[in-house]
Amino acid sequence: MPAPRVYNKHPGDAPPCAKYIGRGSPFGNRFIIGEDGDRDKVCQKFECEPLPDMDVSSLAGCDLVCFCAPHRCHGDSILLKANFRVVVFGCRD
Repeated sequence: MPAPRVYNKHPGDAPPCAKYIGRGSPFGNRFIIGEDGDRDKVCQKFECEPLPDMDVSSLAGCDLVCFCAPHRCHGDSILLKANFRVVVFGCRD
């Protein structure tokens, strides 16, 4: 079985059982590119603020769907936490 990954919502090639983690879902990144920083900054903010307290156990072993892939996505951090129980993220400025 291949490792879970983040798929882009637009091409429609995500497996049918993949879980949507974009805005509007409980796992969406509230930080917005442009308003809150560039892609790296909003992903870092997500890792530092909501993710440490977020229960992502229901996503273990699941493929995820967002709009960012193949670019850096907050879903990459969710995958790490859900599947490898990584709890410390790069919160240094």
